[in-house]
Amino acid sequence: MTSGTTSIQLPVPSRDGRKLFVVGGDVRGELVAYDAKSQRWLPYLSGLSAEGVSFSRDGEWVAYITFPEGALWRSKPDGSERMQLTYRPLRAYQPWWSPDGKQIAFMGIGSERHWHIYLLSAQGGSAEQLTSGANDQTDPSWSADGKSLAFGDLDPQDPNKRSIRLLDLKTRNVTEVAGSREICCPRWSSGGRYMAGISFSGQDLMLFDFKTQKWQMLAKETINFMMWSRDGKTLYFDTFLQSNPALYRVRTSDFKVERLVPLGSLRRANGIFGPWAGLTLDDSPLTLRDVGAQDIYALDVNLPYWLYHLPLSRPRAVGRRRHGCGLQGRRHPATSLCGAQVSARGADPKSPGLGTLPARGSGGLGPQSSQHLHDLRYR
Repeated sequence: MTSGTTSIQLPVPSRDGRKLFVVGGDVRGELVAYDAKSQRWLPYLSGLSAEGVSFSRDGEWVAYITFPEGALWRSKPDGSERMQLTYRPLRAYQPWWSPDGKQIAFMGIGSERHWHIYLLSAQGGSAEQLTSGANDQTDPSWSADGKSLAFGDLDPQDPNKRSIRLLDLKTRNVTEVAGSREICCPRWSSGGRYMAGISFSGQDLMLFDFKTQKWQMLAKETINFMMWSRDGKTLYFDTFLQSNPALYRVRTSDFKVERLVPLGSLRRANGIFGPWAGLTLDDSPLTLRDVGAQDIYALDVNLPYWLYHLPLSRPRAVGRRRHGCGLQGRRHPATSLCGAQVSARGADPKSPGLGTLPARGSGGLGPQSSQHLHDLRYR
């Protein structure tokens, strides 16, 4: 019925079955960093349409995921020496540089329709799939010595089998982090002593001390993304389901939570797993601003009688399934959400199935969205 570069989603038939109302959009983002002096969000890395931005430890390289295509690229921070590292049908997300800057670990999804952990050379080549099976494995995070990767292992059927695992890259042995059941989304500090995680309820920010082998709760918030400072002494995280979403930080020296930057007025792009957040080389807040547009279109169609006479008071979700949280909908383990209905905004319609999707509802027309009505006639 449609073709071209415009993303078409959320079809709703008219009552007489002669029109199909859809939301059409130009999905684009602009990478922006927060300038504390001017208290403004300014374009960063030339305003790339990218998320999952990660810098090598020496600051010489940056890896990122193009939005909305989902391809992994790397370049110098000035944009030179750009190289695409992944291609369809593999969709990449959440890249992290190895401590020596020679490899990049990321989570990816291909024809299997499950997220797995991959590893590839920063110079390009074929990506090596490190995990497999019916579970989703997400959020790879490097140990300080670069010999191990932590990741979240998500059993969609058994909540008691969700935990954080450690993969020894030499022996390929996998072990479970003590006490990590019902905790996901590991983030290893650069010093190696601490690992942050999020409870599957999405309400608890947790910290594991490898020295004491114990977990403790740092904050009770609706956590979205989290990331360590360059020195590994401060943990940043953002919220977005609250009435006043913001970016926070907590220091490991005193575990005091500090509210830094309000996010409510910023129109953030919704990626695969909700609005992404990260840090620049100097630990300034970084996110992807939504600079796309949405319109409502009316398509002339001839629908079957039964389709446009479905009860509108009880809509049926199509293509959704139950995930391990036990609520209707899909959930991404790198966010704190569970159970909300999902739209496809920001997803590449030509990509394979997205497996466990974020519960962040992203397809509705917000107050800042363009809401024109176009009448397209198809013959």
